[in-house]
Amino acid sequence: MTTPSNSQRDTNPRRPPRTALHLLPLLLLLTPPTLHATCYSTIRSTPDTQFHLNPDATLVTDTTTQRQWQRCTIGQHWDGTTCAGRPLRLTYAEAQAQLADHPGWRLPTAAELHSLIERACFYPAINRTQFPATPPSLFWSRSAGDGEASQIAIDFHNAMEHPGYPQSQHAYLRLVR
Repeated sequence: MTTPSNSQRDTNPRRPPRTALHLLPLLLLLTPPTLHATCYSTIRSTPDTQFHLNPDATLVTDTTTQRQWQRCTIGQHWDGTTCAGRPLRLTYAEAQAQLADHPGWRLPTAAELHSLIERACFYPAINRTQFPATPPSLFWSRSAGDGEASQIAIDFHNAMEHPGYPQSQHAYLRLVR
């Protein structure tokens, strides 16, 4: 098989050049939309039956651990259908300061955040029915990290733990009681 020489190549000016840009519409169709979990199994590690919603649907109780979670990430609010608004990215000090506005609530431990991870899904790795519009990103825990001035952060993009996440960096926050 021979390759065409420059003189043999198609030079039709009405035909656009073959570039990767022609693949863009196909790639956009195949790429998961923002904040839509990609799940590779129908067997769930955090099934809907594990959770109970309070009457106004703003709190989620894990019936396995009896912990009560805020349904929405700090900065969002429940609008009757989903968690609306922009979730706040906070330093660790800013995350701790949120407790003043939420009496009776606390930052979760790394183990508590791990209990929310949906192992069959990623982007985000969480039960999207119970915790809609969760950013697929890092969340603060109160568990001390490996380094000085660091915490363990849990990544709900891919369920990874970041054991030395600097307190000066930003992450999201979901409170528990």
